[in-house]
Amino acid sequence: MHEPPTYIRIVWEEGEPIDFYPSQRRYVRLETDANSNYYDPDNPTNSRINIIIVQGPVMLKGSTPLRGGRMRAILELPDDTPVGATGTLRVELSRLGLPTLSDQRGSSCAKHLHPAQDASRSAYPRSTRALSNPMTSSGRHLAGRTTWPRLRPQP
Repeated sequence: MHEPPTYIRIVWEEGEPIDFYPSQRRYVRLETDANSNYYDPDNPTNSRINIIIVQGPVMLKGSTPLRGGRMRAILELPDDTPVGATGTLRVELSRLGLPTLSDQRGSSCAKHLHPAQDASRSAYPRSTRALSNPMTSSGRHLAGRTTWPRLRPQP
């Protein structure tokens, strides 16, 4: 950690928008070299870090505390947002007597793709592992068996 801090950044690919689909909530990671006392999520007026939705439909729902130079902004896109809507997320770090540090990323509303599923098929892959008896030391596979061996109670 540095005093005064030297950077703040949104951990997202530079030049790539943060994609949301309608009603999605995202936790966007923020990093800085500022000490933990620079941000208080319970009292933003005492904080030197400001999370701003400059424009667009994305809503700031909250944030996590700043610990070890990391925190998260909790963002949500309303359910009725039209596909293609865009906006900007900006984060600023003010330093006494020094220029404000900032970073920003675009945001956009993408179409929510639901994977096509056949009603007769499971969404999970089939297991190819054979069952084994964990109670035996040999761990032999139970190929062809339909029941587990009976366990004797311990005296």
